[in-house]
Amino acid sequence: MDDLSNDRCQLSHFSGLILMALMNDADPIEGIVRHYDAAEDKDAFVLALAGTLLLRHRQWQAAQGKTGE
Repeated sequence: MDDLSNDRCQLSHFSGLILMALMNDADPIEGIVRHYDAAEDKDAFVLALAGTLLLRHRQWQAAQGKTGE
């Protein structure tokens, strides 16, 4: 159970870094790549990236009144 908690913590950390890069970096892609290069667990970073971008896309769709159906 402890490993699962650590995995979730790591994914949350990576998601936070990705969101910060998207909102604050002048070049968000460069910021994300920089965080990817620095990540020890590249697979976990990619998983966090996919989840974060999917969530942001769904939020954007909801704001636009689209359901994706």
